[in-house]
Amino acid sequence: MSELELVGRGAELAGLGAALDRAARAQPTAVALIGEPGIGKTSLLTELGRMADAREHEHAAGGASEFESDMPFWLFVDALDEYVRGLPPARLAALDADVHAELGHVLPSWSAPSDHPRSTADQRYRTHTAMRSLLELLAVPAPLVLLLDDLHWADSGSVELLCALLRRPPTAPVLIGMAFRPRQVPPRLAAALDRGVTRSSSAA
Repeated sequence: MSELELVGRGAELAGLGAALDRAARAQPTAVALIGEPGIGKTSLLTELGRMADAREHEHAAGGASEFESDMPFWLFVDALDEYVRGLPPARLAALDADVHAELGHVLPSWSAPSDHPRSTADQRYRTHTAMRSLLELLAVPAPLVLLLDDLHWADSGSVELLCALLRRPPTAPVLIGMAFRPRQVPPRLAAALDRGVTRSSSAA
């Protein structure tokens, strides 16, 4: 995307810059780009990634798809699986054994055994806690920007995980940027977004 494609987006870009500033101060930060198809959500999300790169922040991105809506946690797999696979093993050594094992149930390339025993009663809590721990680790030493596109197609596991991260954000410089169509967003995600998420609907 060239600068010419962003003419008239000064207010939105300023808002994205302010969100990056807040995240860099380790303030819980999430940005929602909301709008109908074809009016620039993905372009702005991509520009947010470029702005993060210019600040030498970590940056991972993925998107949901109507063809993967039945694949558990696909939104996070698309954003993080290849990214994490490319990291030196020593970078992930700080994760404790339970978190390391739990992530094997979410990310296909994760080195932990996926047959780690799980308690059904606390399975979702353990998954959400493990992903929060991973994001906190990835935000050291530089802030992490996690970009999630097309949330209206996200599988239920991804939606639930994202809601958990919005309710209890990582205690680290992490910015979650997301884009979706307003009339297709799951009600529980809409409720989570109403709790202090910075929105951009006019330009999204």
